[in-house]
Amino acid sequence: MKRAALASCALSLVFALSGCATTKIVSTWKDPEAKPLIKGEKVCAVVISGSPTLRRTAEDELVRLLADGTQAYRLFNDNEVKDRELVKQRLTEQGFKYVVVMKVEGVSQETQARLPGKDPVWNAYGAMWGDTTVVSNTTTVEIDTKIYNVEDGKLVWIGTSESVDPSKVEQLVDDVAKAVGEKLKADGMLVSAVQ
Repeated sequence: MKRAALASCALSLVFALSGCATTKIVSTWKDPEAKPLIKGEKVCAVVISGSPTLRRTAEDELVRLLADGTQAYRLFNDNEVKDRELVKQRLTEQGFKYVVVMKVEGVSQETQARLPGKDPVWNAYGAMWGDTTVVSNTTTVEIDTKIYNVEDGKLVWIGTSESVDPSKVEQLVDDVAKAVGEKLKADGMLVSAVQ
């Protein structure tokens, strides 16, 4: 719980300090026996966060990108969503096929400082004379997206993404969801319903 709360606090700070994001999928795994997800099947979106506000905002954005998606906060209160058996039972009763779970696994920042110019000797003296250094900060957010089959509880697919310098939670979720969707298509895990 402490790790989730720390990640949520760090993520809130990230959005206040960062700019334009780039997102890429860095690793994936899929169950070799997994059947492709069919667009239009009922999906529940869960975002694990210590901040209820961040969770709701992210679930709203994730659902906006899912066909027939429902936010977990519409089905479960903040305590209920922690009870795996209750979640499974309620989702099964309501006809959900999959649950998509997003969770921030880490936030890291890298700061680089350098003096302007190309002459290292001049830069060393310039530092003593108070020349301004050029500082750049890079923030990287690592998110795991997991897809579970509601009926048997099996993990079907997992993708780990890295987003550099996200500015808003909506944009971050949008970027991750798009990257995940493209990877699911490439992995043969996402197909259109048969007409």
